[in-house]
Amino acid sequence: MNPNDIDNITVLKGAAASALYGQEAANGVIMVTTKSGGTNGEVTVSASASLELNTPYRLPKIQSTFIPGAKGMYKENMGSGGWGPYMNENDTYYNNLKDFLKTGILQKYDVSVSGGSEKFSSYASVSYYDNQGIVPLHEPQVAWFR
Repeated sequence: MNPNDIDNITVLKGAAASALYGQEAANGVIMVTTKSGGTNGEVTVSASASLELNTPYRLPKIQSTFIPGAKGMYKENMGSGGWGPYMNENDTYYNNLKDFLKTGILQKYDVSVSGGSEKFSSYASVSYYDNQGIVPLHEPQVAWFR
């Protein structure tokens, strides 16, 4: 459900909920009322768009002083354990976390049309949501039509 289509949210508890919705609602009901068209004879069109850029606020500092070692001793091609000798300018430095994360882009577009008269009212909306997050391959896209 598109959040922009919500007109009102009501919480009914106990007897009020049971009276309207039966025994299954004895613990309560959350009633969501959506928008409807107007009755003044006018057609109303509304649109909105938003764009958000996301970057990691702070990344942990990764040491770039020593070559990786193993249990306090330097061993060639060993990536676990203590530290090896100092790095020099010919050694390759890897920051895998910084290389993994990217700038995320969140886009949201909404368009709605409403209108009507005393005998008829109508409301229609379309929404598009695209979240390309900071983690690669996490890109949900959602479209709502009502």
